[in-house]
Amino acid sequence: MKLKIFKKLFLTTSAVLVTTLTLLFVLMSITISDKFAKEKHSILNNSCDVISSALASNGESVFAESVIRSISEVNSIDIFVSDGHGRIILCGCSDFEKNHSCYHTNSILSREFLSQITGETKIELTSIDKMYDSMNYTAVKKVTDSFSNEMYILAVSDVMNAKDTLKLMFGMYAISAIIPVLFMFIAEYSIVYRIIRPLKYMSLAAKSVAQGDFSKRVPVMSNDEIGELSVLFNKMTDSLSRSESTSKNFVANVSHELKTPMTTISGFIDGIIDGTIDDSKKDYYLRIISQEVKRLSRLVQSMISLSKLESGENPINYDTFRLSDTVIAVAMSMEQSINDKNIDICGLDRLTETEITGDCDLIYQVIYNLTDNAVKFTQEYGKIDFSLHRIEDKLEFKIKNTGDGIPQKDLPHIFERFYKTDKSRSSNKESLGLGLYICKTIVEIHEGKINVISKQGEFTEFTVVLPINYEKRR
Repeated sequence: MKLKIFKKLFLTTSAVLVTTLTLLFVLMSITISDKFAKEKHSILNNSCDVISSALASNGESVFAESVIRSISEVNSIDIFVSDGHGRIILCGCSDFEKNHSCYHTNSILSREFLSQITGETKIELTSIDKMYDSMNYTAVKKVTDSFSNEMYILAVSDVMNAKDTLKLMFGMYAISAIIPVLFMFIAEYSIVYRIIRPLKYMSLAAKSVAQGDFSKRVPVMSNDEIGELSVLFNKMTDSLSRSESTSKNFVANVSHELKTPMTTISGFIDGIIDGTIDDSKKDYYLRIISQEVKRLSRLVQSMISLSKLESGENPINYDTFRLSDTVIAVAMSMEQSINDKNIDICGLDRLTETEITGDCDLIYQVIYNLTDNAVKFTQEYGKIDFSLHRIEDKLEFKIKNTGDGIPQKDLPHIFERFYKTDKSRSSNKESLGLGLYICKTIVEIHEGKINVISKQGEFTEFTVVLPINYEKRR
């Protein structure tokens, strides 16, 4: 993986860099070659014009020869003059100055070559009838001297200067390409290594997660997008770990809740069938069996309701009602249990009578579960205090009861499925450990919040906050 990513990144950036530098080199080469050619053409053309003027205005060949030699030396070009038959009669080179003979005088320009020359200066790349071994910039002009003799002026410049310039440019191009590519290789290797390293940890962690091991974590090595991805990956792993743990606990809890009453039912039925239980005690044990069957029924019904709530299959039946009426109705339904324990009920006469929109039956279930728990865990001659207040666009319902309270270690888990503060699970046969979880689910469906505070040996207080107009908020 590391090599593949590095190759892709390096080859892509290298191709972009080399292509850019190549295009730049080509453009510069064309520009410089064009400028070099124009300068050479200008020099050759001007040289021909000056020599033409010298030949036309002064009949002495000595003067013309001096002009030709001066221009040749100053501009580093070859200049020679031929007569009308193509024989070289004047030359600007040093050998001609000494001996009036040189390499050029040994050549005769062909009639074919001379026939192409007119009065206008003609500049082209030519070897001048193979007088030169390579092509050169050559300016040729036909003139007439003071004696009306036809003559041809040739000014020649080597193109090697331009080629040398281009070679130098190519060398500079090669260096300017190789050095950035080298630095880019080092920089990209470093960058890719920094990127790949946490990705490798993520890959290993992902393999562990796929195998069911949620203990692997990705070290956060930077504060950029990769670091953020590492943090999110760790959060995802934590979430999966919690979900896995919750799922396992859920299966274990359901198995336990089902197994206990089924074992009791099976044992008592077997005892009745095989005669172990006397006929006089059959009714007693049948009542126990009936209670356990009802407990199983409640568990199954709670599981079905919970499944529908969590999956969204249970539609919200919007209705507008006064939450205070629901609280009073729930309290009245438990009047017998309240009177049996001589519990003092407070606050029902001070409830805010604000209407609320939501599912009346689901909200009733929340109030019922919380009130049932309060009655159940309030000591004899204890106290339950109800309160209902409007806070801006929300209603806040509180129910506070005296009693043993909830241990601090249990408070963070009180809304979890099947969680019971009594780990023995035997002291309260009525409790399934689902009531508060269902309350939390219903409240969250209504985009509300539920929380609890408690002080051991003194009180427990649940608070439910619901939006007043839930339907319009969606």
